Amino acid sequence: LTGGVEVVRVWNALTGELVKAFRGLARADITDFCLDVRGRKFILGTLDGHIEVYNYQNGQHMKSLQPHKGEILHLAYGGATTLVSIASDKLIKVHDEG
Repeated sequence: LTGGVEVVRVWNALTGELVKAFRGLARADITDFCLDVRGRKFILGTLDGHIEVYNYQNGQHMKSLQPHKGEILHLAYGGATTLVSIASDKLIKVHDEG
């Protein structure tokens, strides 16, 4: 899984081939992303502070989490359903994503 400004790409880890690409998922530039612990969802953080959850298989939007008032700097899973977000608004938020 790799991400860019407007696209998230899924790669075959064995062959290096592009499997699929999801475009137009976020309202603003993607600044960070991560997978949930089961690898079923990916979470995007954006320049405008939004955090969005998507289905890993089809790119379907699942939900929005509480946004920050600044750019998302880092997203990380810290347990089965706990997501931690750090943003330029100088806040660290803990989200129950389950």
